[in-house]
Amino acid sequence: MRKLMKPLWYFLAAVFLVETWLWDKFTQFWLWLATVLHVERLRKRLSDLVEQMPPIFSLILFLVPAIVLLPFKISALWLLAHGHVIVGGGVFLAAKMVGLGLAAFFFDLTRPRLMTMSWFARFYLTVMGWRVWAHDLLAPYKLKVL
Repeated sequence: MRKLMKPLWYFLAAVFLVETWLWDKFTQFWLWLATVLHVERLRKRLSDLVEQMPPIFSLILFLVPAIVLLPFKISALWLLAHGHVIVGGGVFLAAKMVGLGLAAFFFDLTRPRLMTMSWFARFYLTVMGWRVWAHDLLAPYKLKVL
């Protein structure tokens, strides 16, 4: 059993690092898109609105993309289960990418308010600790690959 756990931890660390890399890239993408589309004022208004909200509403706003895209992910899994691998995989991947991008955008907007909730701040620090752990675990292998 112990021999099976080690590869599992490496796999989970790699998946986590891919997710965090995508998160960082999508945050940059949304900021770039806001600049290109000249919607900085809209982003600023949203940011001001979030500052006026109680922190719990900021959490709800942050979770909206995941809730809205859940039916698409479930539909994708249904398609996969019924043999529509390409369509199901495409729908799932698209929903995952859009959801990750929107979550990164909304987190960037809501982070100051979310960090006022002590339990969320602790959870955030825990996740950042996992990120460091994953980097440390895979660092020797990344050097060999790159």
